[in-house]
Amino acid sequence: MKQSAVKASIFLLVISLGISSCDPVAYAHYDIPTEKDDHDNPILKKEKLDAGSIAFIVGGATLAATGVWRIAKYLDHKLGQRMLENAEDTFLAARKHAPMFYKGNIDKPPLYKLIAPDGSEHWLLGSMHPGGVSLDHFPANSKVFEAIDESSTVFFEYDAGSAWQTLTFSAQFRQQTRYQKAIRTDDFDLRATLGDAHMEKLLDQYDSATLAELSELGIHVDRLSPTQAFEALNNSSYMYAFGLSDMLMDAQLMLKSRQAGKKVIGLAKGKDQANAFKTVSESKVTVEDLKKLLDDGGIKARAKKLLEMRDAYGQGDLERATSINNGMLPSNFAEKTLLDDRNIKWVKSKKIQKNCQHGETCTIVVGFRHLFEGDNSLAKLLAAEGFKIEKIY
Repeated sequence: MKQSAVKASIFLLVISLGISSCDPVAYAHYDIPTEKDDHDNPILKKEKLDAGSIAFIVGGATLAATGVWRIAKYLDHKLGQRMLENAEDTFLAARKHAPMFYKGNIDKPPLYKLIAPDGSEHWLLGSMHPGGVSLDHFPANSKVFEAIDESSTVFFEYDAGSAWQTLTFSAQFRQQTRYQKAIRTDDFDLRATLGDAHMEKLLDQYDSATLAELSELGIHVDRLSPTQAFEALNNSSYMYAFGLSDMLMDAQLMLKSRQAGKKVIGLAKGKDQANAFKTVSESKVTVEDLKKLLDDGGIKARAKKLLEMRDAYGQGDLERATSINNGMLPSNFAEKTLLDDRNIKWVKSKKIQKNCQHGETCTIVVGFRHLFEGDNSLAKLLAAEGFKIEKIY
């Protein structure tokens, strides 16, 4: 029995081998390419390689790009939020001791209903850029917080919670610093331009220790141009009024929005924001502007004006806050660059129009002067796009 089974197995094996060996003979006889011929054919191999390679490369590149993009966005979000949280920690520590913060409650902020062409309702808020305002100043039931809670998307002038945008912003300001150094000349005689009396007023703005520190940094007050001297006094007045550890109202609202899981969108990129301020800082300040600043009291008097503007904002007096701010500007200040041009770019980008419709509630947070000032105010430009604005307070 076993021998019969063995013989049968051998017989079937021989038959199968014979059949398989006949295939190539038959294919060759009828000039039909065999599977082996197909495999060895360089043309077919090339075609198969190209198609497979393209599919593999495209698929792999897509997956890799998607993965890298998602990782980059995740890291950008985490790093950006961490920067905001670190700033808040410093801000809260300073908040307990510094006297520069607003003393009362902000009961009537410049908050408006923004009604889109499709009838959906959104929010428009004018913020206080210079500083001295904390979210603690808003009542717990403030409609400002209601606006953020209701919104799925919150717009800011730029996304300071984006690590990449913030780093780009910083790089732009470093470029501005290099520019300032480049135009600083050792042979500029500011005393000859200002005269002895005003030069002494300028030097009196700084104590001897500060002047020594500036000198070590290569900054000699008597060699600055009028523009540089004006800018130095202006920056010092902000620090005198609000201190070094201040977190702008916009950044506080941005952190609150991010922590609540809201989508944060910058109306402009960080570098665009920086370039606008760079252009403004490069506008030529006249000698008369610098003399007026010194005659009006210099750093301390300017800081007092900043605090008055902060208080006017806190009391809901937007007209007075705007008037104070305009009275502090040099004669040829680049208003068009800082306000008009940026308002136009924000609206032309269509970000507001695309996001603030179709059931998605939005809040837009910009500096209060952008809202109604000038022929290209944000209110007028949005009205031309079919939006309506209604005052809340």
